[in-house]
Amino acid sequence: MIDIDGLFEIYFKKYMLKNAGKYTEDQWEDKIPEVYAEFSDTPLKALDGKTPNDYFGGKSSAELVELLKECVKTKSPVSDFLCEAITKSDSEKELLNLLDKSNGEEIISYAVNLLSDIGSVKPFSVYLEYLKDENTPDNLLESMTEKLCDNADLIKEEAIISYGQTEKNRQYFAEIFSNMKKRDDRILDALIKEFVDHKGNPSLYAGYLSKYGDEKALPYLYERIKDRNLNYIDYKELKMAIDELGGEWKEERDFSDDFYYNKLKGKIS
Repeated sequence: MIDIDGLFEIYFKKYMLKNAGKYTEDQWEDKIPEVYAEFSDTPLKALDGKTPNDYFGGKSSAELVELLKECVKTKSPVSDFLCEAITKSDSEKELLNLLDKSNGEEIISYAVNLLSDIGSVKPFSVYLEYLKDENTPDNLLESMTEKLCDNADLIKEEAIISYGQTEKNRQYFAEIFSNMKKRDDRILDALIKEFVDHKGNPSLYAGYLSKYGDEKALPYLYERIKDRNLNYIDYKELKMAIDELGGEWKEERDFSDDFYYNKLKGKIS
């Protein structure tokens, strides 16, 4: 595999030598996009006279995806030009095949991002299956959750079913539910359950409730904020969630002995 990123480094170094003394360090930083655009349309001997933009042209979607797999397997840099060529090709089927667990974490991660780039909705059911699997790596859980959050209402019914089928990774389902715009008592019940079950992390789950925006969650927030053992941060987050749902909590508390309060106020370095 030809390292196109490495070719750009060489190209940029030659450009700097040719223009030595013309720019400050900050100006050189600003020049990088301009020089990269010039490089992208420059025929290069190492690319058989083709430009980086054209180098992968003419290859089928299957060939491009195989090149991606080969780069990952051989630990070769994956060029942005290759990824762009894949997104411009009819590659949805091949990218969906990459989501198979046998391909490994890094290849699957590329597939998730490239499928998002082409606007595919077909992998969402697969992502939900990954979310139910306690062996799914954290970075895949996070990237798949991000894509599902962007399409939360589209996968509502599937997400509700999947949530009910697992006791693992439920925090990711809570995040997805919080991004749904259409009110549904089943979603609210799930978010309330996660809030109640995760007493050690009230800030996160209060945030999900406030983002979902259903004021019927207020009694649970009121009940939780009464806890005199809350630290300063959790108390403030709960109060903020109550405010955002149209409620009000007027009680003031003394947090002068609280570590987080003093840290935020600069009294602890």
